[in-house]
Amino acid sequence: MYPSNYAGSITLTVLILIGLLIIRYLLLRHKDLLFKFMNINLDMPSKKGTVIIQIETTTKISKSSSLMIVNVDGERLLLGVTQDSISNIKSLGKSEREYNNER
Repeated sequence: MYPSNYAGSITLTVLILIGLLIIRYLLLRHKDLLFKFMNINLDMPSKKGTVIIQIETTTKISKSSSLMIVNVDGERLLLGVTQDSISNIKSLGKSEREYNNER
């Protein structure tokens, strides 16, 4: 009823699908290697070179909102973060490292 190579074509299809799943797993697991291989730079350019963003501290206020102190290229910001938005509450000035570098 079925052609003689039917089982072979199903086996080949299953092997190709398994191979694609393994490749997908490896790419998701090692994104940094993929970006390096494809020569993709995820840093945001600025006049000084690259912008460095670091979250210094986070404090939960409620289940879906928090306060964060974020260092963006040496400038410290107090941000209010909810599920729907991020608001700049206050600029806290330069970080201690940036302040000491200017002296």
